[in-house]
Amino acid sequence: MQLIDEDGELTTIDNPMYAKFYTEEQIQVLKENTQKIKEVRLQKMKEDEEKYDTIPIRTYFRGNVEEIKLILEELEPYERIFLFSIAPYVGFTDCCIKSGNNVALNFEGMMKISKISKGKLSEVLQSLRNKDIIYKGTNSKNVQYFVNPWIFNKGNKYNKVLRTMFENYKIRTKGNIKWKDLKE
Repeated sequence: MQLIDEDGELTTIDNPMYAKFYTEEQIQVLKENTQKIKEVRLQKMKEDEEKYDTIPIRTYFRGNVEEIKLILEELEPYERIFLFSIAPYVGFTDCCIKSGNNVALNFEGMMKISKISKGKLSEVLQSLRNKDIIYKGTNSKNVQYFVNPWIFNKGNKYNKVLRTMFENYKIRTKGNIKWKDLKE
């Protein structure tokens, strides 16, 4: 049994070796202290619930803030515009750039979203592919573009295939080690 003592320290007394050092009265005090702290924490959680609203997680994408700060120094203005334009369209787990109906966005769709001309967008995509920020893949139906999960993603996990797709990406927050060389 783990209980909290008068100083707020966690004490283990279920081990017979430790229990013999406590009287029944001391154990009762420890239990009361633990109960009081639990009640205080529960009250704090209730107060926090009243202060904050929640938003469904599916409406959010995640950006790796520290990685983005470092990579921004290397990006041209149109590359920045493109990345932040398509960030809300990054798919769950696969990081594929998709439209609202979960279909991979084609080149024209990305032009429309980013408001970048055809020629310039072609340059931007090539540059971002060279930097291992975007991956261009094909399936039996069409061309698909994927965003490096070290930059943007949704959810709390990603498809392991992405590690292969972006294996040469130099992770800025890890001292420019290539993802394929990162030991996790």
